[in-house]
Amino acid sequence: MLLDINEENSSLSKEEEAYLKEMISRLTSVEERQVLLEEINTMLDYTVEYSPVFIAELYGIEAMCLRLLKNYDKAEQSFIKAIEQFTIYKVYHKRFFKYYHYLVCTNLDKPDRVRAKEFVLQGLDIAYTLNNHDGIAILENTISIFFRINSQPEEAIPHLEKSLLHSRSNQEKITTYLELGSTHKLLKKFDEAREYYMTAEQIALSTTLLHYLLPYLYSQWAGLEEKANNNHTCLSYVEKCLEYCKIFKTYPDMKSTIFTILCIKYRVVIKSDDIEQCQQILHECLELQKEKDLSFSLRIGILQMQAQLHEKMGNYKQALDFYKQYSGLAFEDEHAAAQKGTNELKMELAVREKQKEKEILEREILLKQNQLKDIAGIIAKKNEEIDRVVSLVQSIDSQESKNAGLQKKIALIEQKLLKSLDSQESWNVFEIQFSSLYPEFTKNLLKVYPQLTKTELRLCCLLRAEFSTKTISSLMHLENETIDQYRHRLRKKLQLPPRTDLGVFMQTIQ
Repeated sequence: MLLDINEENSSLSKEEEAYLKEMISRLTSVEERQVLLEEINTMLDYTVEYSPVFIAELYGIEAMCLRLLKNYDKAEQSFIKAIEQFTIYKVYHKRFFKYYHYLVCTNLDKPDRVRAKEFVLQGLDIAYTLNNHDGIAILENTISIFFRINSQPEEAIPHLEKSLLHSRSNQEKITTYLELGSTHKLLKKFDEAREYYMTAEQIALSTTLLHYLLPYLYSQWAGLEEKANNNHTCLSYVEKCLEYCKIFKTYPDMKSTIFTILCIKYRVVIKSDDIEQCQQILHECLELQKEKDLSFSLRIGILQMQAQLHEKMGNYKQALDFYKQYSGLAFEDEHAAAQKGTNELKMELAVREKQKEKEILEREILLKQNQLKDIAGIIAKKNEEIDRVVSLVQSIDSQESKNAGLQKKIALIEQKLLKSLDSQESWNVFEIQFSSLYPEFTKNLLKVYPQLTKTELRLCCLLRAEFSTKTISSLMHLENETIDQYRHRLRKKLQLPPRTDLGVFMQTIQ
């Protein structure tokens, strides 16, 4: 958060301190960042006009600006210049260690991340040598981030506990409690995570000036309850988070927090099949997307939500289009990162490209399978409804209708209903979808077993699609016992060994 570098610096004049605060406030504006960068570059060309410590601060703000503009290499260089300048003049205030923190985070943003640990250990060495509590608290927290990113959450906990021990302000304590909570959440220690969140909440609620931290807290807490499958509790924290987001909507990173909490809400709501509410959440996310500073990960998240919603609504073609966009956009980001990386990263990129193609293919198959099941379900339901009507027509006692003309009409209705059950049209719809999923199945099956009848071939297709006997019975409009007889005759015709499962055998035919 940008607010945490807005600390007093007694080494600066009042004018320099005021100017520095003004520049830090401008970092939150996307439009201002490039302008601010140009201003700082101009000021650094005339360094004689400013104090050495202010020059160090300029390098630090320049680095923050470059990092937000995702120019990580230049940002890293500017952070190093700021730290070197502070070191020359032996200025080890809180912001000095914050710049070390952001230097490490910038390196972690890069694809190689080779110097992150070196930087954080270097900063910790200075902090412990000077017994600087602020520095120790900040950088013990920083090294925990390194371990979490490298999938070592257990290693992060001792460092967070040290950070908490040296934290002097309530803001730092809240931040560390949040980190402890999220780390225990990663380890699926949900009860311990809740305790840390509860402590953070108590501290934040006790001080009005710290209420701006509550959206971050409640978004993490909602994520915890989602992971623990406590959907009702999760939604209550979602609403709390959104309430505080409205209050602090102008604060840094608040748009990202709003989007994060909307994603959590969406994932919970979509389980309940509440399509209307899902559409409303997606609309809110699309409104956020209009903002120029929406991050790459958030744009990917919106595509994923659109794909899921269309899939839930049965719009499989649109769903697949969004899944392809989602996969393609994620891959483009990896590709851009790898272009600046090492040969190993580029090799990894090639592997990921194949994986991406595989994932898209798997998703396409899954969507087609769902569509096939939907079509089968519609046909089965139609057949069941027709069966009910036929039974109703047949139940009309001939004594109740002595009129020969009416009896003839009833017989005609029954005949038409029974004919519609054997309609080729419904099967044709099913067959088209089946062929798109298993294009060679029928041809390959008939090549080996040309003696199969039309009914037997249909049964083979339904078994290949892994439908149950009950579903097959509804689709073919036959009794379960009749289906079992067909299966028995089919086994003999295919000459299958006694222990070979007929459905499993069908899966072997491509």
